[in-house]
Amino acid sequence: PLYLSPRQQRRSMAGHNKWSKIRHKKGAKDSKRAVVLGKASRSITAASKDCNGDQSNLRLQAAIAHAKAVQLPKDRIEEAIEKGTVAYRNKKGEGDDLVNLRFDAMMRLETAQVACIITALSDNRNRTTQHVRHLVSKAGGELLPTDNLNYLFEQVGVILVEQQDDAAAPDQDFEELLMECALEAGAINVEELSDEEEQSDNESGATADNGGSNRAFVVTTEERDLWQVVQALQEAGYGVSQFEHRYVLQDEHGGVGLSTKDWEELDDFLEKLEDNEDVNNVYHNAT
Repeated sequence: PLYLSPRQQRRSMAGHNKWSKIRHKKGAKDSKRAVVLGKASRSITAASKDCNGDQSNLRLQAAIAHAKAVQLPKDRIEEAIEKGTVAYRNKKGEGDDLVNLRFDAMMRLETAQVACIITALSDNRNRTTQHVRHLVSKAGGELLPTDNLNYLFEQVGVILVEQQDDAAAPDQDFEELLMECALEAGAINVEELSDEEEQSDNESGATADNGGSNRAFVVTTEERDLWQVVQALQEAGYGVSQFEHRYVLQDEHGGVGLSTKDWEELDDFLEKLEDNEDVNNVYHNAT
């Protein structure tokens, strides 16, 4: 799955048709960037193992698309794909099993409680569990049984489609045709990104390879329908640049409002999670 910076979830969790890209803090240290690139590389290897490096596999395509967005060098992308193949493991005798983990946590801030789902990709379940438990406990929260927060969150598929300057259809026709194609394939919503959201992504340092795109749309699907909708859009010639599964609030108006001090506490916790090499995504209900 795509890696999403935990801090980036801060203001966008209340709505489930918002698209977020990786957001880099200006002046981030090289060590922080190395962590981001390492996570992207491991996600590619994990996806590659599932399909033996077959780049027509949509899960592998998603991991590669994310890696390009965070500017993982081409040679490292190719190396990560190769590490997931049977031939590489037979030759090198390497390849720890990477497992996807989920942690449910309730964070008790000064004036509010925030529910968090933390996902990780790890080659050592015990190590990752201990690290996450330590960070949650130190921040005043507690780990809950896995799936405990299912009453608040649901998993959906999210697809970013970009209209290129040279698109054959006029703007109005493009949106209508995209919606028709997506809904027929099983999507549940199509929404254009606002100028404000796109500007926010540009200022944050996101670097999607979007050519000369001038409009972007978010396509939302049920969890089980993500891959079939992606495939249908690709076959129809639409510019699918990123796609992923992610957790969203079941009630998009059910977020928890926070004071400035609470946000500072939560941001500090999210930043520490972001620095952990195993943690991929954090989803929460703070607004």
